[in-house]
Amino acid sequence: MDDRVIGKTNVLLREATTGTWEADKGLILIDEKCTLSVYLNVGREERQLLGHTPLFGIGLLDNLGERIEIPLMADEAMILKVKVEVESTDDILSLTCSKNAFNLLDEFERSGNLSSLEQAISQYRLASEMVSEDDPNRHSILQNLAMCLSYRFKRLGNIEDLESCIAQEQAVLNLTPDGHPEKPARLNNLGNSILTRFQRFGNVDDIDNAIAQHQLAVVLTPDGDPDKPGLLSNLGNSLHARFNRFGNVDDIANTIVQDQLAVNLVPDSYPGRPRLLSNLGSSLSTRFDRFGNVDDIGNAIVQQQLAIDLTPDGHPDKPDQSNDLGQLLMTRFNRFGNVGDINNAIVQLQLAINLTPDGHPNKPNRLNSLGIAHQVRFDRFGNVGDIDNAIAQQQLAVDLTPDGHPDMPNRLNNLGTSLSIRFNRFNNVGDINNAVAQHQLAVKLTPDGHPDKPMRLSSLGNSLQARFHCFGNVDDINNAIAQHQLA
Repeated sequence: MDDRVIGKTNVLLREATTGTWEADKGLILIDEKCTLSVYLNVGREERQLLGHTPLFGIGLLDNLGERIEIPLMADEAMILKVKVEVESTDDILSLTCSKNAFNLLDEFERSGNLSSLEQAISQYRLASEMVSEDDPNRHSILQNLAMCLSYRFKRLGNIEDLESCIAQEQAVLNLTPDGHPEKPARLNNLGNSILTRFQRFGNVDDIDNAIAQHQLAVVLTPDGDPDKPGLLSNLGNSLHARFNRFGNVDDIANTIVQDQLAVNLVPDSYPGRPRLLSNLGSSLSTRFDRFGNVDDIGNAIVQQQLAIDLTPDGHPDKPDQSNDLGQLLMTRFNRFGNVGDINNAIVQLQLAINLTPDGHPNKPNRLNSLGIAHQVRFDRFGNVGDIDNAIAQQQLAVDLTPDGHPDMPNRLNNLGTSLSIRFNRFNNVGDINNAVAQHQLAVKLTPDGHPDKPMRLSSLGNSLQARFHCFGNVDDINNAIAQHQLA
């Protein structure tokens, strides 16, 4: 039994010998079938947390005597060799947590089950706490944890998840040396998350940082690399966001340059081409909003329609594409008033909803957009079915939005506006009371300093003023004046 190194749970057997040996990390047993069993000293609480999933054939065993067997293989010299590469209990717990988390993440991505995502985050957190600083698996554990946190933020809108995601991605980037082939991708991931935080809070340092990360990712990626079009597109997204906030013409011009370059780099058969076309269409639409060049909105619609045409039915991007085309048609209708555009917009927005499964995080936003389109058509043609439909869609959007979600104030405000419009047409008292309630809640949920707060205060003032004209309650008019003054 020479060359046994039980203390490190490494075993080298010169012959098919049976026996049991004590180790500082558990029990190693070789039976008459040349089967190795490894019993690790894992407490009952850890056992319950990690479950029974084997890792590379090794099971975590408690003192109940349960065992998992690992067959040994013989080489030509009939020397039986096994190396259990575990230097500490923490190492195997970290790896096992990571494996469990990977399976749970896969389940979430297939089913959308939030419980699976929650468990994956818990497992990745445990793995990140136990993995050593120099472990080569550390970066992948942190990156996967960041991805899970990003998914949950998109689902629930909890800012703590986004902050933690950014922290993990920054840690991964810090672990990545210059020249590493994954560095551009990790810069890109960090830039995307910082961009999301900017879109939530509007901090100028965030958008400048996001652009810097995306620019460096592009610079470090050689021409001809298949990832370059996507990196260019993400740089365009950051520039687009900065233009939307600060209005610098150079930013929107540069956005379109990046988006057009990304499209030009890929053939029609490239799987990501439809998404690149959608981004280009969005950028052209934004420039149209600023300068009113009819060629821009027409070109934007062409790009979006081409994206739809290139995308097969059943593709997960199809709902987004229909929604985006609907928004573009709405934009052109608002400018030129062509009835075909508003009708087609509603068709596309309804199609986007039909293609979006219940429980999908984008469903409330799409319902809200459809509600706005029906409201716009009611304002133009006065069909009562449109305003009823607008309120129904927007109420459902509010009902499906979790408490604390950053889009809740906007959806409440839109619902309140539609209720006020119906009240102004039909004088239903319930509508104006409900409108006031929705607007009050929208204002309450909007933090001071938010760029949309003045608009929401003004909407509340308008609904209070409408109720005053109906009932003559002086408190309503005084409150309305106060809201307009605050705005």
